[in-house]
Amino acid sequence: MFESLQLQASGDINPARFVNISGERTIDESAAGTSLYVGISTEASKDTPGISGASTLAAANGDQVAVYGPGRVCRLTAGEAITAGDLLMADAQGRGVDATVGNYVGAIALEAATAAGELIEVLVLSPYTLHA
Repeated sequence: MFESLQLQASGDINPARFVNISGERTIDESAAGTSLYVGISTEASKDTPGISGASTLAAANGDQVAVYGPGRVCRLTAGEAITAGDLLMADAQGRGVDATVGNYVGAIALEAATAAGELIEVLVLSPYTLHA
């Protein structure tokens, strides 16, 4: 378990998304349940919200970004309706969706989401493949 880690973005990363290693000390936003996750990106945006022209990204290419790893409780953007206790994997946008057999599980939902786009608390897990 680690508290949080600062890594460099190798592309745009949205807040509260699954991320995976893309190179030496670099990460990118996960794009599928077949990605081996390193954790979940910070919930914060890199710029101050509400300022004209402010970025809503957690990090752009080359920026440092905080990542929450296994054992941490943090917020994750839901990609669909989720029930507390669901095992979660990444969808094509790095959001949390119900894990399916053969894909990596990266978190367990600690609370429910009624629709995609909601932020929910999750416990980040060491990734493992879900078996039937």
